[in-house]
Amino acid sequence: MVKPAECMDEYFATSTSDGFSDSHCSEEYQSTDEKKGGMERKDNKVLMTLILLFSPFLVFSGDGQEKLEEYRCFFRKTFLNGNIGEWHVSISEMENLKTRDLDWDVEILKARYGLTGELLSEGKKGEARKLIASTEVMLEQSVKTHPDEPVFYCIGAGLIGFKIGLTPYKAPFYGPVNARKIEKAYSLDPDEPLVWLEKGNSDFYRPKAFGGSKERALGYFRKSVSLFGAEPGCDWIKHLAEAMVFNCLIELGRKEEAIKFRENLVKETGGMKWLGQKSNRVEIQYN
Repeated sequence: MVKPAECMDEYFATSTSDGFSDSHCSEEYQSTDEKKGGMERKDNKVLMTLILLFSPFLVFSGDGQEKLEEYRCFFRKTFLNGNIGEWHVSISEMENLKTRDLDWDVEILKARYGLTGELLSEGKKGEARKLIASTEVMLEQSVKTHPDEPVFYCIGAGLIGFKIGLTPYKAPFYGPVNARKIEKAYSLDPDEPLVWLEKGNSDFYRPKAFGGSKERALGYFRKSVSLFGAEPGCDWIKHLAEAMVFNCLIELGRKEEAIKFRENLVKETGGMKWLGQKSNRVEIQYN
């Protein structure tokens, strides 16, 4: 992509080397037609510069939401099929195409959040650390631009959770930070599904000796699912919350209920067959 500043320099450089500078063409010897043609060429160059400067806004104001929805549906489809590893390319494409639009920032950060969890589940700790670091940089910028967006604080809490998983001995330090971010998100919008997902994650992964509760986490995950309603569109986060409901049921020893829950999900979504398999956090044996 050509940078607007470079375009400006190129056009200005051209305007002083094709007959418009004083050293090449004095107004004293220009004919009226020549002057008119020169002015038209200058006007065209200014117009082209403005188009290059503002074309991203023109593109995204027209079909930006449609393009964004395509990415969201891609994320949902690949999540249901257990192919989150394919998100790398799409995230990169989105970051190269987008303007500083809130909707795009939200979806990119959610995708980065999901991909980080996938990397950790695959044992790719080095890649996960790098992705966490770059996501934190983007998240900090997004929070500065949109300080009242609850999803950003939820993702921040999720990143802290990943850090605790990577360095458990830092849990006493990271734990309170995680809790503050979740409470901040809750204060901004108590009906944000990601708030309840992160509240559930906090209880699910925290040891019982330190206040964790699988039973309480189950209620939070179910609350998250319910907040999406019957028609969540292409938001893959609902299915992540459903996967965590399944994990909770398994951890609580409610295997039959978990299997029935999984069967219903597979029937409703046409995917999520990976639940309970080796690629998922909890492995179960089917009769």
